[in-house]
Amino acid sequence: MTADPQTTAPGNALRPVSRLSRRRPLALGLSLALAGLALPTGPAAATPSATPDQPEPGTGGSTQQPVVVVMDYSSSMLEADADASGTTRIDAAKDATKQLISGTPDDARLGLVVYGNNTPQDCRDISTLHEVGPVDAEALNSQIDALEAVGETPIGASLLHAAEDLKDEEGEKSIILVSDGEPNCNEPPACEAAQDLAGQGIDLTVHTIGFRISGNSAAQETLRCIAEATGGTFTEADDAGSLTEQLRIQTTRAFQGYEAEGDEVTGGTNVAGAVELLPGQYVTELTSGERPIGLSSRTWPEGSVQFFSAPHQQGYFTNVSATLVLPRAEQKFEDGALIAVQPVGTCETGRGYEMSYPGSEDAHPVGTWRSAEATLDERDQERCLTPEGQQVFAVYREGDFQPDTALPVEITVAYEKQEDGLPESADHTAAERTPGTPSDESPTAAQGGPSFNAATELESGQGITDTLVPGETKYYSIPAGYGQAVDLTGHFPQGPDHARSVMVNLYNPLRERQSVITSTGATGFHGATSMGALNIQDGETFHGGLQHTLLPENRAGNGSARRIAAAGVPGPQYISVTRQYEAEAGDTELAFELTAEVTGQAQDGGIEFITTAEQYRQAFGEDDPAEPAQQDETDPAGESEPSSEDSAEPAPQDEADPAAAADASESGTDPLPWILGGLAGLLILGGIVMLLVRNSRRQG
Repeated sequence: MTADPQTTAPGNALRPVSRLSRRRPLALGLSLALAGLALPTGPAAATPSATPDQPEPGTGGSTQQPVVVVMDYSSSMLEADADASGTTRIDAAKDATKQLISGTPDDARLGLVVYGNNTPQDCRDISTLHEVGPVDAEALNSQIDALEAVGETPIGASLLHAAEDLKDEEGEKSIILVSDGEPNCNEPPACEAAQDLAGQGIDLTVHTIGFRISGNSAAQETLRCIAEATGGTFTEADDAGSLTEQLRIQTTRAFQGYEAEGDEVTGGTNVAGAVELLPGQYVTELTSGERPIGLSSRTWPEGSVQFFSAPHQQGYFTNVSATLVLPRAEQKFEDGALIAVQPVGTCETGRGYEMSYPGSEDAHPVGTWRSAEATLDERDQERCLTPEGQQVFAVYREGDFQPDTALPVEITVAYEKQEDGLPESADHTAAERTPGTPSDESPTAAQGGPSFNAATELESGQGITDTLVPGETKYYSIPAGYGQAVDLTGHFPQGPDHARSVMVNLYNPLRERQSVITSTGATGFHGATSMGALNIQDGETFHGGLQHTLLPENRAGNGSARRIAAAGVPGPQYISVTRQYEAEAGDTELAFELTAEVTGQAQDGGIEFITTAEQYRQAFGEDDPAEPAQQDETDPAGESEPSSEDSAEPAPQDEADPAAAADASESGTDPLPWILGGLAGLLILGGIVMLLVRNSRRQG
């Protein structure tokens, strides 16, 4: 099976398609009829298809999730206690909503529902002010200015109303509910309505904001119950300024839910059925089973491992990454989850990179593998590759984190050219680097992205401020070239109780985790490993960054030198900031400041990297890859390594077996169209022959 792009428009999903299932159309013409006589009775070769350039790993945009904001306009919002100047709650709510609208991303899909704004003592007073979709800020702001606060607080019914507005939206979606008190309309009860929505399995999360509810235990319990039932967050805002900030933060978080990106693929269940991947980014889903598995076993829990392959190209290393996409609300560090990329073949030992997330103090969500050799002699090709020249690798999950839930996994594939004459490795340490001079500008508020694909780009030396809730990860990027490194300065000034620690990781454009170091020369904080994150405790200021300068010669390292080799890829350097999950912390936010600075002088030259299918075809030609061997459905584990005994030809079908014939038809190998095509060709050719004979007789 070969994952070969089939596109009708840019961004069209790429799915694993057997080349046997794609046929050339038949034409009724003499030349094609004659050619049809020479066609084999087996399947046709695939027709090459054009492919739009795939984004380099980590450069794609984030898909904005649809969000509906539900705003309280009940009569209690007339209280003039939103700030020291006597601003009414309704005016504070209007200002917060309009500021939210002005900052809404262009590609966002936002809806607005209000209750209590029309009729006193009417529990049905719920209106959709703006349907889910792009926002006309001027028109919507005019509607908001005209709103009044006169009615009741039907929170439960408002949730159902907002959910109805989202019913046609696919995928994950969110509601942001703002209320200044508990509901006084209880049909249906608010928490029961939230629980009912959660039980429908519609990927809906409700985040709640309590406005001026300090001391109101009934309102606090209701809003907290709604959030917990749907996997959302509950926060409080005590004044107009904090309401504006919380509404912006919660809505932006809802927009930026981590949507896995890439062309959809499903790997094989064994080595023989490995699906080929060309350079690019892909998405699949994996469960983990109920126990650690390890690839040495010949059996695995169903759905926990998939096999892929990449064509070996002499003189090029192969790089693969697998990123496990976890739901933010469930990133509990006491639960074990692991994502791994493991090569299959006797010349590849060990498991490559395989890192767990969560489960350890320096955990992170990416497993990576880089082939040990770029050039293989004849003996190594027999040991390391399939007869078709494929490198086989497995992507799998282990651990007890939601073992029966299929979680998305992003897979990236890239090639890098071997550069001759480079040293074995270059340990250009950054231990003596001192923090640079911070920018004179005040830190600016920023919202880190939810993934590599949507990382927020930082300017060198410019400080930013951001927040984290328990279990959340924010992603940033900063461009750096050869001869440069990235230094970080951070501070966590006012952490709430139970803040625990925060991990800061740095990755290269291939998603390989890079070694980090403090400005004093110590690697990591508080016992973190040499490949680990900067582990920062609440209230600390830290200085750290890449341990090694970005240099081409660092890519010569492998094995024990992987942490050095990772510092050899120029381009966007990714920074992830993760707050450990702590149940006692609830949904309280942890504010932090971060400054990233690029040091050193950029150098020209470097290594050739191939990250898209189009680049691959330009470098190695347009020929279709060879067919892999047919998958042996009787052995779910398959062979533990490629074997020269594997055949590239599919097993012959028993024509007397109806089941086999049905299987052939479903897999795209049904010979009937080719038989009919051959008969049509014979009929046409026969007609031509008859015409020639008649003409010959007439002339005679």
